[in-house]
Amino acid sequence: MRRLLFILDGLCESPKTVTTMEMARTPFLDELAQRGWLAFLDLQPESGTEEFPTLYPPSSERGILRLLGFPQEEPLPPRATLLSCLFPHAECEDGSMAILLNPACYDSDGRLKDYVGDRESIGRLWAFFDSVEAGDYYHDRESGLRIYPLREARKNTILRLLVRIPQKMASSFSREDFVSPSLGKKYPRSDWAQWLLEKITHTTDVSGRLNGFWPWGAGPWHTIVPLTKPAPSGGVMIAGAPIARAIGAYMGLEHPFVPGASGETDTDFPSIMRFARRYLADGISPVVVHIEGFDLASHRKNREEKQSFLERFDREASRDLLSLLESGEVDEVFLTSDHRSNPETGEHGAGPVPVLIVTGNKSFNQSGTTNGVRFTEAIAEKESQWDLTRWQKIWKDSAGEMVVWH
Repeated sequence: MRRLLFILDGLCESPKTVTTMEMARTPFLDELAQRGWLAFLDLQPESGTEEFPTLYPPSSERGILRLLGFPQEEPLPPRATLLSCLFPHAECEDGSMAILLNPACYDSDGRLKDYVGDRESIGRLWAFFDSVEAGDYYHDRESGLRIYPLREARKNTILRLLVRIPQKMASSFSREDFVSPSLGKKYPRSDWAQWLLEKITHTTDVSGRLNGFWPWGAGPWHTIVPLTKPAPSGGVMIAGAPIARAIGAYMGLEHPFVPGASGETDTDFPSIMRFARRYLADGISPVVVHIEGFDLASHRKNREEKQSFLERFDREASRDLLSLLESGEVDEVFLTSDHRSNPETGEHGAGPVPVLIVTGNKSFNQSGTTNGVRFTEAIAEKESQWDLTRWQKIWKDSAGEMVVWH
């Protein structure tokens, strides 16, 4: 069974308002919806359950891992730990820690104002790495600290930095000092964070905001083979965003560096689809494609950008999905999102997300939805309600073998 899963990061929104998916013109997605099944998947619930009463803030890594079969009851690996999987050959001593540095802007009081930013402003920060080639790192020999640039393939642009902290320094800070970025929070005051401020020069942009980094996602540097077993038939993660490629590595999937792919709204869909076709032709399954631009447009509070990106996805990728189904190059196509993302507030949101399954099997199509149905939150809400257990069973059954690779 050749399966293709598209994870459209942060695409969906609450069906209580008119959403980007409803406003966008997506004729090819509409046709896919009319040939398949729609459901409403409660991937990251808004409230706890009797079995799992503890709630966590909605995040991409939690959503992607759960879609790929990561058990709900297992603790989530820290983001920096996941990203360290992209550097399996890095020299590392036991007890080393990993920390992610996100580009950020602060006001005059040192409170976080923005943690996405435009590329022109945050681009000045990367002067620190002007002489660093892709795959290399900065090594501060006095402290033992190493800084690895996390790059996208499209323009070889540095998106974030991953820091490996030796054990002797790691013991000096608390993980609570490195919480997820949240507007209004003050920069951590720990000795290590202050050392970072002094080591990496900050710049001030035209609006007077202080440009710098927000350290977060701390966790152990991943020095062992992934905790999961590779998918029986291989499996591949195609993504421009480093975190998605890292999750692929953690889950035992191949995670190529795809030329043209980015974690932004300028990603090259034709290049991504060429890679997907190539892996399907080689018998690799599942082929997982992660698209992040929707989420970043939401974080920038730019609904127009998000809608335009969705319409381009429809023209340049959804049309190819129809072609793949009609030609028999793929048996099943899954489309869903890892979490909600609100372009009005710029924040992630919990709650169910639409999921669409389309197959070349005629009887499956006849059991699907009807003409006029679209791939939107409001329409999916009226269809089957799925919890995580139901999704993982369907994902497993579609392959005819267990996909929870633990």
